[in-house]
Amino acid sequence: MAEQQLTKKGPGRRRSVDLKQLYETAARHFNSRGFHGTSLADLAAELGVTKAALYYYVADKQDLLYRLHTISLQAARDSLARAMDEGQTGLEKVRLVVYHFIAAITESQTACMILQESGALKPEHAAEILSGSRAVEHQLRDLVAEGIKDGSIISSDPKLATFVLVGSMHWVARWYRPDGAWTGHQIADGVSAMIARGLSTNPAPGLPADIAKPALTAFSQDRPRDPGSEATRGSD
Repeated sequence: MAEQQLTKKGPGRRRSVDLKQLYETAARHFNSRGFHGTSLADLAAELGVTKAALYYYVADKQDLLYRLHTISLQAARDSLARAMDEGQTGLEKVRLVVYHFIAAITESQTACMILQESGALKPEHAAEILSGSRAVEHQLRDLVAEGIKDGSIISSDPKLATFVLVGSMHWVARWYRPDGAWTGHQIADGVSAMIARGLSTNPAPGLPADIAKPALTAFSQDRPRDPGSEATRGSD
């Protein structure tokens, strides 16, 4: 599927646009403008292909959104699988889930689709994605409970802790910028370290050295984008 390409037409030399470019472009538009505020014509115009060409690869806009959600869900599942394979204690596994997922979403916008607009997905697709998301959250909740049991995580409500974890991970996609103050690796390392310190029964004395000091330009140039501001969202 990823090897399939769209023929790009225009002045000068012809070239192609692969599905990864289509997915990345769609994810950026959906996350910044919303599902209902984005049209296939918008995507086609940016990619330099005809709208009709897109229908060869996706049935409609809902089908495209569904595919992005399945990619995002798989990124979360992969992060869980790696964490359970690499970690020893419940805390280590939780930190690794956070690290791997944030590393994935800062590398590709298609890895984090949190858009849930009414009517955006077909009912059967919405039910499938919701079921998958809940399964991931329950697995993460189990890791928190495991950490409480093995003594690596402080006594807490696993459900509440999981809500905090999920919210922290997903919000990164709202403000991260590739040309910002931090690399994706620094953000993954830093956020996972902060979360681990907050949950640990024996917290580390400090954060990773390369993010322990504030980036002087971070607040003025890379502050979180206001999801309610059309002007801000339009600058993405």
